[in-house]
Parts: sequence; structure tokens; C-alpha cells
Amino acid sequence: MTARIAIIGAGLAGCMAAGALSQRNHVTLFEECRNCRSFDPIVDVGAPHRLTTVAGVGPGGTTKFWHNGLIVPRTTLFRDWPLRWADLEEHVDHTLQRLGGSGLRAYLTNQARGHDRMLAAGASENVLGPALYYPSRRMNAYRTFVRRTAVHTRYVRISRISQTQEAGWALFGSADGEAQLLGEYDAVIISAGGLRTPALLSEGVLQMAGGGTSRALSNAGRHYEDHPSFFHGIGRLRVPVSQVWSISTQSGAIRIPILEPGSDRFAIYIRPRWQDTAQVVSDKLGMTLSDLRNNPFNINSIGRVISNPDDLIELLGIKLGVPPPGQLFSALVVAESGAEGKISYDDEGRTIRKWLLPPTFVAALSEKVTSALTASGLVDDYKPYDISEMVVRSSAHHSGSSRMANSEDQGVCNSACEVFGAENIFIAGGAVLAGTAYYNTGVLIGSLAFRLVDEICKRFR
Repeated sequence: MTARIAIIGAGLAGCMAAGALSQRNHVTLFEECRNCRSFDPIVDVGAPHRLTTVAGVGPGGTTKFWHNGLIVPRTTLFRDWPLRWADLEEHVDHTLQRLGGSGLRAYLTNQARGHDRMLAAGASENVLGPALYYPSRRMNAYRTFVRRTAVHTRYVRISRISQTQEAGWALFGSADGEAQLLGEYDAVIISAGGLRTPALLSEGVLQMAGGGTSRALSNAGRHYEDHPSFFHGIGRLRVPVSQVWSISTQSGAIRIPILEPGSDRFAIYIRPRWQDTAQVVSDKLGMTLSDLRNNPFNINSIGRVISNPDDLIELLGIKLGVPPPGQLFSALVVAESGAEGKISYDDEGRTIRKWLLPPTFVAALSEKVTSALTASGLVDDYKPYDISEMVVRSSAHHSGSSRMANSEDQGVCNSACEVFGAENIFIAGGAVLAGTAYYNTGVLIGSLAFRLVDEICKRFR
């Protein structure tokens, strides 16, 4: 059977699923706009630590804007998920091959090399975390997975998803203030990201036959997570920074974080530092290097890199393999969410993000970060910034807002990513993730997308 499949959202998950499903099915990919060059406006409710929010729009989603790092989580992450590592392992391998050019075996081999190098530099084994892998080539997911396939892309905002009498689904889009029928489909995948997916599951948008509903839809927007990121302090290593900062591989580079022993609550990444001053490093998280990658001939981007020695050192190391000099470093912290947030929408359709970290979040974490660095065996001297200077930012890992669960009382969809009570309505992307600790979400998003592809192909073969 050749199924008619609609995919709403052309981010990482939507593009990966669309390209794979189009080999056997008729796939239509819906995206709100063709040439979006800015981020969606987000309204933050309560942000005591100056949190900033970014979200990708347009074909490719956030992959249009920056280089996504890939992390294979520890298997313990899945203790609270409705599936296990064994359910994802083959799809993790496939994801690494498609996003990074090499599979799981190569990743683990390179991770072991990285750990050996850190141990040789004097690191304690119990503080070394999973490798953060940066492929040598940054990719736009739409160009990579969709452009040269049979996928039909339409640029329109979906206003309604209605179940038909034939047990299919009709999609309507807004045009000139009126809802117009866009087509009828056997299955719909909602992959609008952690910030917009709940909007498509809300009352009045997802309409089931006979006025039915699902208790699970009341969970849409709950359980939202993101990863707070901030520079914590500066210090001096016992070895040159070049020995522990970035390790080249055949297809990219890896970085090994320092963790609190026995915990995935946060990761500390060593970053090169040019001078030993008290100035807080914050421009990196303003995406200076990403701006330069996206606009290599933009004079403003070039000027910002040249004027910031730390950025210049990092650029020379990444692009030309020039080892950073000296032993000075900055500590970049990426932490687990710290609070369960909520996503909602105002009358104008703007996304309202309520992600309020506890007032003691940074202070409590700061002590643990300092302790982990001190116990790492790598640090000769370290000085954290004043807590008031630690600018906490969003990592744009918007997840969990339509999470998978064992029952409709706990989440929105089951372990197959199918919405409870809504046959053949599926969710892909960060919204389904049932907890991420500190891990970048790219590998999880891709693995679940490919697993969903297999599920749909089995269902409609």
C-alpha cells in the first residue's frame, strides 16, 4: 500500500522522516514559510537569570543557523522513558551515519580515544562523559534529506487537522482569513518542534470524528524542558589546553566533557582562553562563530571574531587545526532543565514559554561545578565568576512539551510516538522526548524519527 502522509514542520525530524518515507509513500511536507531568516518571537514568562530563547523556522529549522553537536546518551537516560536503549540502538547508528558520516561503532571508538587522551593528561576516569561530536560539515536538514526526493513541499500554516469518516485526516490551512482544504491523508506526523507542536494538538485544531477527544491532549504543552547554558569561570590547566579541548577524527572533532561523578545533571566543556582576566565570556553563546559560518563574508561577523581573541583562537583551531596556546581556559556549563516548564499561546498566536528556574538554581549548581573541576585531576587553579555575572541562556533544545509516556495520564503519545486516542496521528522531534538530562537532543530526535519511519512503513505496507 502506498500511503498518503502529511508531515507538519520541516525541522530536523520532519526532514529526516520525509526523505525516508518518500521512498515508498506519497509525502507532503508543510512548512510555514519559505525564506524565514529570523527566529520566531517567543514571550518568556518569568526569567530571573536573563534567559534568552531561540527557535528555528523555515525549511531546515535550527539546522539553518548553527552546527548541531551530536551526543549518544548513556543508557541510564532511558530508565524513565517508555522505551529502552535496545529499542533505539540501530536507529542511533543510522542517525550518526546520516548526520555525522560515521556510525555508532566509529563514535564509540573515537570516544574511547578521547577518554584515553584525557586520562593521559591526568583526568580522573569517573568524571569523563560521553563525547560531543561535531561533524566536519554542517548540514541544512532540508537540503540534505528532502530537496532531491519526491517529497512535495507546501508553504502554509496549518489551522486544522480533522478526522474523516474514512478514518483518515484532512488538513486545512489559513489563507486570506479562511480555512482551505489542503488534502486528505492516511497519517499525519506533527514535527513542529518543542515550541509549536502543542499548538497543533490544542482544542479546535486537532478535531476527532464525532467530537471525540483524548485525555492525553490536556498534557500538550506541559513537561517542557530546555538546557540552561552559561560560562562559569576561568582557570589554568595542569597541561596545555590543546591536549583536552578538541580531538580531531576522520569525519569531524570530538570534545569530552567533565561530569559530576555518577550524574548526568550537567556537563563542563573546556574552552580556550586568551588572557587571565575576570571578564565574563558571553559572546560565544551569542553565536558569533555561527554567524560567521552562516555569513562568511559579512564584515560585522568577521569584525566580532577578530575583536574577540577567544573566538579567534577557537576558529583557528576548528578550521585550520592550529592548537590553542597556553593552559588558560573558560568553563562552559550545559545543565539539565532545572525546572518543568509549560508552553502555551496567546490570542495572537505567539508562543508563551514559562520556564522559570528556581532562584537558587545557579548558586546550587555553581558549587557542584567548582567541585567537579577541582576533582577532575586536570585543573591547577580555578576561579568562578560572581553569580550575578553568570548569564544563563537557552540552548534552544526545546523538548518534552508533547512527551511520550506509558499512559495518557502521563504524556501525549505512546512509545511509537502515536498520540493516545488519535489513530495515525504521530509526533516527531524534540517535543516527544521524555527527559534529556544535559544531552544535546539531535541524536535522540533523529533516532526516534527513523524509528517512526519503520513503524509507519510496517503499518501501511
